[in-house]
Amino acid sequence: MDYSKMWVYDIETFKHVFTFSVVRADGKYKQTFQCSKFKNEIQRVIDCVEYLKSNDCYLVGFNNIGFDYPVLHELITKVNTEGKTGTWLAKKVFDIAQKQIDSFKDEGFGNTVKYEDQIVKQIDLYRIWHFNNKAKATSLKMLEFNMRMQNIEDLPYGIEDELNEEQISKIVRYNEHDVEATRLFLHASESQLSFRLKMVDNLGHVVINADDTKIGSEYFQNRLEKNGVKLKVYQNGKQVLNQTKRSKIKISECLFDYYNFTRPEFQAVYDWFKKQTITETKGVFSDIEEHNLGDVAKYAEMSVKREKFKQKPTEKDIVEFKKQHPMGWVEEQELKSTEYLFDSEGNHVTEQPLCEDGSPDFTKKPKKVRVPKKSYYGCWKVAETLNVVVDGFRFDFGTGGIHGSLSNKVIKENKNWGIIDLDVASFYPNLAISNRVYPEHLGETFCDIYKSMYDERTVHKKGSAENAMLKLALNGTYGKSNDKYSVFYDPKFTMTITIGGQLTLCLLVDMFYQRNLKFKMVMANTDGITLCVHSDHYEIMDSIVKEWENLVNLQMERVDYSAMYIANVNNYIGVYKD
Repeated sequence: MDYSKMWVYDIETFKHVFTFSVVRADGKYKQTFQCSKFKNEIQRVIDCVEYLKSNDCYLVGFNNIGFDYPVLHELITKVNTEGKTGTWLAKKVFDIAQKQIDSFKDEGFGNTVKYEDQIVKQIDLYRIWHFNNKAKATSLKMLEFNMRMQNIEDLPYGIEDELNEEQISKIVRYNEHDVEATRLFLHASESQLSFRLKMVDNLGHVVINADDTKIGSEYFQNRLEKNGVKLKVYQNGKQVLNQTKRSKIKISECLFDYYNFTRPEFQAVYDWFKKQTITETKGVFSDIEEHNLGDVAKYAEMSVKREKFKQKPTEKDIVEFKKQHPMGWVEEQELKSTEYLFDSEGNHVTEQPLCEDGSPDFTKKPKKVRVPKKSYYGCWKVAETLNVVVDGFRFDFGTGGIHGSLSNKVIKENKNWGIIDLDVASFYPNLAISNRVYPEHLGETFCDIYKSMYDERTVHKKGSAENAMLKLALNGTYGKSNDKYSVFYDPKFTMTITIGGQLTLCLLVDMFYQRNLKFKMVMANTDGITLCVHSDHYEIMDSIVKEWENLVNLQMERVDYSAMYIANVNNYIGVYKD
């Protein structure tokens, strides 16, 4: 890669000092400018930016699109710097920086400068690696640690502290250190950046700072448009994304026609899904009351929820409670504290003190009777997630995928039992391709392009940026189908893939039971299952898997483990067998 046109930079914005450090990506040229009461190098900053612009260079940073460049851009384009002191300029940049930070709090997306308006074109490694995603957010300091840099430090000064010349020199060194860390990270990101620069000719500059999923989405959209699929339409006189919006989804229309369950647990889930109509796609298969589960209730694990009555419930109270919770019941709980006992007419119930021989002692006054207080609770059973327990193993169903796992277990292979993991190759994309499932507004051309992208991915070496982009494009399209801001939006497509996919995996497990395979479930996780299989039954398992593959037109990938260390479905270690 030609680094002569790339310059790595970073700024520091303290109330009493502004620094701008820049180095060419090959490390040959380095400059740091400052504005403070000791120096005013604003003109050198402006000249540097003008030089980079005239030589068609890139400025490379870490979160520079979200912070460094908007601050620098406003300073150069909107601030009259002529005749201003270094102290005034530092304070001005500080105010701009605080406004930029606040823009992310108030507006969510924050203030950024459009690509076409940038004086010098920006490359943001933070965005390329999708660190602007909350789940992947990573700081430059963490990257410095991961790159094993010798020094990792934070400045001990507050942003509004009055600083002397020695302290400012430390800020300059800190600024230069961060620039060097970013430069090293740029080199570590060479394949990702090289790929993006190659994609510019096809997709335009929008992809330079896009994460892999975004590029994949753009690539997919580009292919759709080239095949005559309209991605935008006119509605009410304005252009909007072409989408399929639905007020409700009948789940029966999302199920494939090859299911043939023999286990009553799976059949109950299948029958339950067929009866459902949903109006949203998040959380709809959770907190299901017993009376709404149908036959699934026979096989589901449920918890008991309770609601306290303010007083002992009357018949009317119980009738009202039963309207809301038809299979609920009332529980009486005796407390340690006590209260006076009254009869039906509201009078105190009394009892005569007893003599030592047990006879009434009429020399003493009758005592008012106290009894333990009681609380009353309305109770009902709820399945926190739609689930069934099959042969001691719990399968959880949801709108995202199937889950289930042994918990807090260590499993090791032995001469009689092996640990086998079966994952469907590119499960969600291939489920759509093999069943011709597509967002309604995009038509069947979607499936053709989806398949061609899948085939294209196999051409690129694993680990390459192209392979990663296509993988994320294939898998990410499923996620985009439930994103109301995406051209792929059709929540019925999402539900068909996720619910249909869960039942497709259950079908394989059901077939294992049908053929009396000697196995025990270990884990089920979105696109595959892990099980212990008796060594005498390996061939039987392989033949069942092959039959399942032919039936559902999917391909299973097998991995053998020597051991598994399992905390839960999301936290486990699998040790590959040699």
